[in-house]
Amino acid sequence: MMTSHRSTDQVSGPGADRRPSPSCAENQGTAVASGNAALFGEIAWLMMRSPVHRHLFLADLEWLVAPPLTLKQFRLFRRDRVPVAFVSWALLTGEAEQRVVNGGWRLQPGDWNAGDRLWVVDVVAPYGGLDAITDDLRKRVFPDRTFKVICPAPEGGRPSVQELKGVQVT
Repeated sequence: MMTSHRSTDQVSGPGADRRPSPSCAENQGTAVASGNAALFGEIAWLMMRSPVHRHLFLADLEWLVAPPLTLKQFRLFRRDRVPVAFVSWALLTGEAEQRVVNGGWRLQPGDWNAGDRLWVVDVVAPYGGLDAITDDLRKRVFPDRTFKVICPAPEGGRPSVQELKGVQVT
């Protein structure tokens, strides 16, 4: 972590002569950016506690966390206001789906909302609760949809794909 003991009045560098303006639009934009930054931090915190995710590189968060946050294709579960689980999903094209099925798990930014094939891309649940998370997805998030989930294999083998149905799907 980098810290500075200089006051904000002594900041130098490009753009240092510009002072923030209290305009409503800037404040709203800042609130959105702050909200996403806080969510990003909470998700990264969860990933550090997950044996499946803890060895990811920081660069992996750019493709694994940033797109679903931007597109609002995620669910963050809390207990007593503390994050305990995170789920993200994508709407893939047939081509992107084939890449995923063939082991190409790393989605491109344009893949996340390009098609109609619903995939749960990631589940981070270091404190358990997978049954409750699955229940929530089937009942509240995707009650009228069929969706696929990437399931990590035990012992580091090749992941499998499971198809789940929302409670309203017959």
